[in-house]
This record gives sequence, C-alpha cells and structure tokens, in this order.
Amino acid sequence: MDETGQTRIEAVTCKVCKSTQPITNFEISASGAVRRTCNSCRHGQSKIVTQLKRENPYPNEDYCCPICNRDMEQLAKLVQPMYNKWVLDHCHNTNTFRGWLCNSCNAGLGRFQDDPSKLQRAYEYLKGHEA
Repeated sequence: MDETGQTRIEAVTCKVCKSTQPITNFEISASGAVRRTCNSCRHGQSKIVTQLKRENPYPNEDYCCPICNRDMEQLAKLVQPMYNKWVLDHCHNTNTFRGWLCNSCNAGLGRFQDDPSKLQRAYEYLKGHEA
C-alpha cells in the first residue's frame, strides 16, 4: 500500500504479449490509468501502422467512411480535430490493412475488440429494442 492507503500496482500483464511486467514498462495517463499494452508492444504496433500508411494511400476528398457513410465535410462539423482525418484500420492479428475509417467507427470496432460475434450481438440487441 502507498501512503494514501491504496494498493499500489507493481506489475501488469500486457494484453498483447501476455507477459507480466513491471508497471514501469506501461504508459500511465494523467488520470493515473495504466494502459494495458506494454511499451514494447505499443512501439511494435506503431511501426506496423507507419508501414501500412506508407503502403496504402490516404483517401481522396470524396471518400466516405465505409461504416457510417460520413464524408470529411460531415466529420469536420464535429469540431474536435481528431475527427477531421481518416484513421488507418488494420487487423491486429495479421497486421494487414483493412481500410480507412472515421475515428468514431475505428474506436467502435476497437471497443468490440474487432470481434464479429460481439458486433452481431450488439446488432441483435439494437434490433430487438427498435422503437
């Protein structure tokens, strides 16, 4: 325990490589949240994304997100700068390019852990609660 009486985390298991490492090998946000991917795996993913961006040209002006069908003009109305650019989507298992998405759709896939069965259950849930 630390001086405030809270339990101090000393080691974390990386969700990518599954190894348990000292907390110093993980990024900690300003709020104190520990990122669950170790610095080594994050660095490796960053290199993969950089390579995929080199190999796959950025979309042109008339491009729309293949999931939500919004174009850059519609996304720009969301005001937040992170929404005003296309995000490279890739498979984390095969490290292959899937396409360019808006930030919201890419984050949505990530929150469902790129799992089609979870997305299907979410779809069925929403369909079952339509007005």
